[in-house]
Amino acid sequence: MDKLKSADEHIWYTKEVTKNGWSRNVLVHQIESGLYQRQVLVDKVSNFESRLPSPQSELAAELLSAVDGILKKEEDNPSIGLLLCKSKNNLVAEYSLKDVSKPIGVSEYKVTSSLPNALEEQLPSVEDILKKSSKLRQVTKVHIAVNLWRINMKKYVESL
Repeated sequence: MDKLKSADEHIWYTKEVTKNGWSRNVLVHQIESGLYQRQVLVDKVSNFESRLPSPQSELAAELLSAVDGILKKEEDNPSIGLLLCKSKNNLVAEYSLKDVSKPIGVSEYKVTSSLPNALEEQLPSVEDILKKSSKLRQVTKVHIAVNLWRINMKKYVESL
């Protein structure tokens, strides 16, 4: 918590720890990954808590059996899990998952604020997305206008 820049940030993380029951390691991870900046300072809409409320959100890998029991069809293969770790330790992973009978992958990750160039070149720019969404809104308005015109014409013809 000493790394936090503002009192607001400190208060927000304190509330989140209490609400979610985070361990010290989870708190450190959330601070280092910039959760406050992603959740509070950026205007985002999320249904995560309504779909996977705390403390289950920290234990999502344990839901594989429930997924298989509720959603899996007979022709489906068993669900697999992916455990993403801040740093990979094969010995810890092996002993932690020794009694888990479901297939699960373990990998480390790095939080970054920018995409690798090769990946960034494959994605549309923000401007491209905004242009396409603007065109989509215009097309939708035209479709609505045409449908309203058709409805009104049908009513007019029926009234003759």
